[in-house]
Amino acid sequence: MLQKVKTKVIMDSGKEYIVSMHPELFAIHITDEFGNILRGMLQFDNIFINPQHISSLEAVNFEIFTLEDIENAVG
Repeated sequence: MLQKVKTKVIMDSGKEYIVSMHPELFAIHITDEFGNILRGMLQFDNIFINPQHISSLEAVNFEIFTLEDIENAVG
């Protein structure tokens, strides 16, 4: 079983999105070289997000099962 960390993006409106990127890397993508949050729409996966409206970020762990894991579980 493999684990992958993704980012849950929680908007000011309460809407939540899952982005296939580690939270630290996501934070780099939504800020400029001075650490200021970027303005405008940015695309992540298949969604567009305005970073000015992000309320919080959360790391989410996903488990990825391999074929070997499934075969071992079945017996």
